[in-house]
Amino acid sequence: MRHPESTRTPSPAANTTPPADQLDDEEIVDLARAIQIARTEAQLTQQQIAAMLGTTQGNIARLESGRHLPSTRILQRVARATGTRLRVSFERLPVAIAEARPALRPEVPLMSPDPREPIPFLNWLASRRAMLGATAGLASGAALASTAAAAQTASPEADASPVADIPANGVQPDGSWVFTDDRGITVTLPQAPTRIFADLKAGAPLWDFGITPIGVAGWTVASDIAWGELDRSIPEINAGSDSGLPDPEKLIALQPDLYVAVTSNPDDLDFLWGFPDAESIATIGEIVPIIAISTTGSIDVNTARFAELAELLGADPTAPNIVESREIYDETVAAIEALTAEKSELTALFATVKDDAEWHVANWTDWADLTFYSSLGLNIVKANAEDGAFWEALSREQALAYPTDLFFISTRAGNFSVQELQGDPIFGQHPAIKAGQIGAWDQDSVYSYRGVTVALDLVKTALETATKVS
Repeated sequence: MRHPESTRTPSPAANTTPPADQLDDEEIVDLARAIQIARTEAQLTQQQIAAMLGTTQGNIARLESGRHLPSTRILQRVARATGTRLRVSFERLPVAIAEARPALRPEVPLMSPDPREPIPFLNWLASRRAMLGATAGLASGAALASTAAAAQTASPEADASPVADIPANGVQPDGSWVFTDDRGITVTLPQAPTRIFADLKAGAPLWDFGITPIGVAGWTVASDIAWGELDRSIPEINAGSDSGLPDPEKLIALQPDLYVAVTSNPDDLDFLWGFPDAESIATIGEIVPIIAISTTGSIDVNTARFAELAELLGADPTAPNIVESREIYDETVAAIEALTAEKSELTALFATVKDDAEWHVANWTDWADLTFYSSLGLNIVKANAEDGAFWEALSREQALAYPTDLFFISTRAGNFSVQELQGDPIFGQHPAIKAGQIGAWDQDSVYSYRGVTVALDLVKTALETATKVS
């Protein structure tokens, strides 16, 4: 639907110690091979069986390469489509392997909480690393099977959408519509989609580029900032207050042609923002094809990607409001580059400070917006944190650990105000805070030219009056 104003293929990761409710690599490969054999013996291509199942060729390729564990429902549908019967049998494991498998293993979460909230994110990260470390090296007998499984899934027949076979994005000569997302997954539809459902973090930028979603869901639906300029009358159909997923029945009722999601880890095909696990991705994927745009890397690249997608969905990139937004964005970028060149000696810190025992410094290389600011010349201090940690946790007594000239505080709910920072007996001694050189950090930037300009303006305003104080 148009806005009224404008109109890689990895093999399965070795998992040598699966919980009792998960299959190991050999079992997954057996399932994948069975699906592939049933399809080929029925003389069906991946595209043809995908059409019969109401899904995409990319999803079929994932099933046949062992990168997705199918549900019983999916297997039943494959059986009907291929004229076969689904049968289940149990085979006794060799004693050496059976004894090597632990009876139980605590679950390792497949997806993190919101990294913009440091305390729950860092707690999750620590638990996950401890769990992965504790289970490393177990079940060596099953590891032999996983090695063979990886070798089998490396065959060209199991690859999804080889690069040479992927057409250019958009409408094809036969009228079909193709898009390869930032995970390398190609979705092919009979015609250009018009009914677009989106994660809010995708819906807000699509709106700015001229596309009106028919509905939204996601963890950010409760955030006023994340909505940007998106029309608040658009249906929000989260499955629950603590869920980032849409309600399946309501999603079906909307009859979407395409679901636009976002991902902060495009290398992981079983990860999407707001989806708790791979099974939930498959469940929603049975209702509507899903594509994902990356929110990692640099925000200017992500923004250009949303602009490209919007145009392929029918938006007019020459519409006056979109052209004007791009011009203002370019002017703001140029102004920041001029300021950072003029004030190259200034240093900056981005952080969250709440009324608790710790405060958190952003590891700027993990943030797409901060990575972009750095490319414009802003000298952001690197936190003492490894890549992927997003934050360095510090005690309040370490308020002077990074004595910078600018202190950017998150605008997310619960953070200290400028007045609270300056009035705090500890943080008030930080040179930037003491000098009143406090900027606002928009952690919920909308990935559009209008949305990124809003965030850039906050940086520009702080830079304009800042002087060397550290």
